[in-house]
Parts: sequence; C-alpha cells; structure tokens
Amino acid sequence: MAPLEGKGGACSIRLSEPLLKLRPRKDLVQTLLHEMIHAHLHVTKCRESDPHGPKFKEHMHRINKIAGTNITVYHNFHDEVNLHKQHWWRCNGHCRNWRPYYGWVKRATNRAPSKNDFWWAQHQQTCGGQYIKVKEPEGYSKKKEAQLQKSLGKNGNLLSMIKKKYNLNNHVSTVICNNNSSKMPKTKDLSDSDSDSGPEDRLPPPKKKKVEKKPEKKPTAKSSGSGDQENMFQLSKMRYATVSEFRGKVMVGIREYYEADGELRPGRKGISLNLEQWKRLKDSIPEIEEAIQQY
Repeated sequence: MAPLEGKGGACSIRLSEPLLKLRPRKDLVQTLLHEMIHAHLHVTKCRESDPHGPKFKEHMHRINKIAGTNITVYHNFHDEVNLHKQHWWRCNGHCRNWRPYYGWVKRATNRAPSKNDFWWAQHQQTCGGQYIKVKEPEGYSKKKEAQLQKSLGKNGNLLSMIKKKYNLNNHVSTVICNNNSSKMPKTKDLSDSDSDSGPEDRLPPPKKKKVEKKPEKKPTAKSSGSGDQENMFQLSKMRYATVSEFRGKVMVGIREYYEADGELRPGRKGISLNLEQWKRLKDSIPEIEEAIQQY
C-alpha cells in the first residue's frame, strides 16, 4: 500500500480506495499513519530485515501514546479483501479434499496459480492436480478482450510488424530471366531499320558493358544459427526484438546490439523469453495497459 520509489530517498504513499471507502475515518487515518512510518524509515535509510521491526514499533507506540491512535502491525480488513477476490480457481486433484483450503485459490487479480507461487513445487509433489478457473467478475472476459483489441490497435502486434517488414500483405512474384533468353520481349526489332545505307547499318550496336556498383556494406547480424537475421525486428536504433532457437527451444528476445567489423553483434543488455513466458506476457498486455493509464 506504500510503494517506495527511487534511489534518492523519494517515496510515495498510495492507499487502496476499494478497501477504505466503506471504513470509518479513523481506519483511514491509522492506515495512513502506518504507511507514513514505512515512508519515514525509507527516507531516513533505516533498513530492517523485518518490515515491522523494532524501529517501526518504536514509532508506532510513540504515535499511539501521543495521539491516542491505535496503529497496529497488521490490518483487519479481511472482509474487504475477501470481497475483492473475484478470481477463483480450484484444483481437480486430491487436495480438493484437504484442509484448510480444499483446493481453492482466490485472488483479486487474474493471476492463475503457477510455478511463480512459492508453494507450487510442494503442490506438484503432493497432489499434482490442475487448477481450473471457476469464477471471475461479471463481464471480465469481454472487458479484457476489448482492452486487448484497444492495445493491439494502438501499439500494433508482432504479426503486423512481420507482415509490414516483409510486405506479406501484397504478394509480388518476381521473374528472373536469362539475358540470353529468346522469350524476352523486345520494344523494337533491329532488323526493321529504315536505313538503306547498307547491311552494316542493320547490325546491332555493340553492347556496352555495365559497370556493376558494389552495394554499400551494411552491418549484418552476427549469429550462430541460420536465418536468425530474418527474424530480427527493429524497435529503435540499436534495439531489436528477435525470434531464435536455443538448444532446441524457440526464444523471443529483446536486446541491445552494437556494431563491430561491419556486423551487428548482440550485447549483454537484454532479455530472452521462452514460449510459455511469451504467452504470459501477451496475456498480461491488457493489465499492463491498464496500469500505464494510471500514470
């Protein structure tokens, strides 16, 4: 409830309106004071392993004594929190018969149980069941689809970038003809010359040798795999999105490149996602867009 920002000691306090709007004013004041203690410890660079350690409790008891408040270490907004947990999943394995949760996972956000949860490995060993979503807020799927369409329309997607880069919308067939081919069309037949000065005028003029201009050497991507350069999509001057294969797995990456010896070489700054992580990122686009709109 009190995100701390910046390395220079700055911070901001943001309180949850849905949790506090139905509570009495004293709860709002005490919650704000609670978060202000956290902010004070952050600004004064007082670091403790426990967020509610001795320093926090010292300020808490001091304020309670002077102002007559009842600041506590933990909140008691359990009913409000449960009210906003509208995304429900239930396991189809054995743990649906075990206490205390009976296979239920309820969350305020649409974040399905996965290996990112600290208890996931133990669940896979003891139960191994699959979590199936059984409830979500009314109209959530339509809202999410609308947000996805809006974000795709605003920023475009990877498929449209690929089509635009390789001009896949307009298929143009290119015919390569041999210079000695007799089927090439001629605009004028050399034998139809109007000159009557002799047969030597009817001979075709000598061919001029074409001087081929060497194309300018542009930096190319240095890669260990074949065809990786075709799977690079420029995001900025030296930043590219790439689709490549690594140890038999397809990876989607965003990386900074640098030029050396006329070639583009991948730098250290970047990130690579496997297909599962890429799918999660795409599914999270609406929530990311919604978060961006808050700034």
